[in-house]
Amino acid sequence: MTTETPPPSDDGPPPLSGEASNAENGEVTTDTETVPESSTVPESYTQEELEAMLKADLLTLAESLGVTGVSNSNTKAEIIEAILAAQNAEG
Repeated sequence: MTTETPPPSDDGPPPLSGEASNAENGEVTTDTETVPESSTVPESYTQEELEAMLKADLLTLAESLGVTGVSNSNTKAEIIEAILAAQNAEG
């Protein structure tokens, strides 16, 4: 008995669990919200917003803001302090 494999789809990889893509309107839907793909990152964050973030996200944000001298060996509080200092220096 021979089984045939269906031809590959041109749609690309399937969405990750909990995520769906809607190419018509350029949005990505997650389990909790729909965010436009072209959404902008806020220019500054409050201490409360930063404290609500995961340490890994804070490190990514710090890198995107050009904050130097922070790494996974720093505490979350130290990373937040560095991000806030960088934001205050910018404006």
